[in-house]
Amino acid sequence: MVQAIHEIEAGLAETRSALGGALDELEGKVKSAADWNTHFRASPELWMAAALGVGLLAGALTARRTSPRHSGLPPSPSSRTSQAWDQAKSDVLATGVSMFLDFVRDSFPRHKP
Repeated sequence: MVQAIHEIEAGLAETRSALGGALDELEGKVKSAADWNTHFRASPELWMAAALGVGLLAGALTARRTSPRHSGLPPSPSSRTSQAWDQAKSDVLATGVSMFLDFVRDSFPRHKP
């Protein structure tokens, strides 16, 4: 009877150890799947092309349009709102570009010889 209990305890310890190893392996896979650097390093060309596409799209959406008429009159409230909106879009784009450049710098640390 005591021997059976020891065998059961040994089996449980072995099972716990195996489950712990499997859990550690699963945790590593999940961290790898959620890590942007892993994906970026696997296919940097794809990510750079996507960033370029997003940048071009954002640039096209935020392109400043000039009015063909310049009357010399003070800008109307809707014109000021439009200017403020254009400035906000430019600021968001500049912030996004800055964040992207920081991401690229952090992803590719410079190696000093």
